[in-house]
Amino acid sequence: MAKCKVLMKIASGTKTSSYMVEQDGKYFKLNVPNMIEGNEIELKELKLEDLNPNWIERYKKWNRKRATLLAHLEDYKQGTLKIEVSGVWRCNEYAHILPVGQEKRNLIDGAFSDALNKMADSIPLHPSFGHLNSSQAMCLNFMVPLLERGILLEYIKKSCPDAVRGAKLEEPTFEKIVDENERTQFDFYCTTDTEEILSFEFKYSEPDFSVMKDDERHQEKFETIYKDRLAKHGISIDKETFAADYQLWRNILYAGTHQHTVFFVFPKFREDLKEAVEAAKKKCPAEIKQRIHCICIDDWVEAVLKSDDTALKEHYEAFKKKYLPKL
Repeated sequence: MAKCKVLMKIASGTKTSSYMVEQDGKYFKLNVPNMIEGNEIELKELKLEDLNPNWIERYKKWNRKRATLLAHLEDYKQGTLKIEVSGVWRCNEYAHILPVGQEKRNLIDGAFSDALNKMADSIPLHPSFGHLNSSQAMCLNFMVPLLERGILLEYIKKSCPDAVRGAKLEEPTFEKIVDENERTQFDFYCTTDTEEILSFEFKYSEPDFSVMKDDERHQEKFETIYKDRLAKHGISIDKETFAADYQLWRNILYAGTHQHTVFFVFPKFREDLKEAVEAAKKKCPAEIKQRIHCICIDDWVEAVLKSDDTALKEHYEAFKKKYLPKL
């Protein structure tokens, strides 16, 4: 019986999910119920599908670091949080996941604990919020202290000098849905006093920007929403290219709307994601390209650590210890 090795999940579904698998040194996509990464499975009547070659190369680059990152987070859980018990995800135990009832321990303890917990209580938390590699938890830990100090806009302007004209941030919101029909959910969203719109997409250990599921609902969504928006904004890519970086293109399309600037935020060790963003920008017209920016988390952290604000420095020292190991 032919077998394949499950490498990682690339798209989630209600009944089945899409996984990247390896067979005889070649990489494929397989749609199956939830599986454990690293396991071998018998194919039986399961059908392997071709996988985008660009995605395969990105996987190879990131996978070499991913295992080291998860091992670091396991050590952090045991050494810093003093939690030995593994958490459970879909009936399987994982050492980098917090036990049920302790998910809020993913928020960094210290001077900003009250603000972080208050914000977490006010938004819908992802089912994976208790995973130490949760990008939602990282987003809160990264943004909330800067919002509390009123200096977030200052850091945005330092990082991307030409991106924002306004002098004041307004309506800061986490997990914001702008279009209820299209339903892209921004990790962080705000406006400025000059009516600009700023949206932020955070990535940490995710393998990529998500692959569009090949089902009827997503096919219909492409035909009725995204196809027209791509044409309207002068972006000439085919459905396969859009589907391979589904979440990336969904965000980019908002950069084509009035005064909307899109920021992609990730650590320096995710150069694979930065390369994906830069490659996508090359396919966009100039007026959209100038509204797409990457923010390096490491640069902001190092800048904060040079400030005179002791509480802020202590928070971002803890942030660095947790999220930015040398890989």
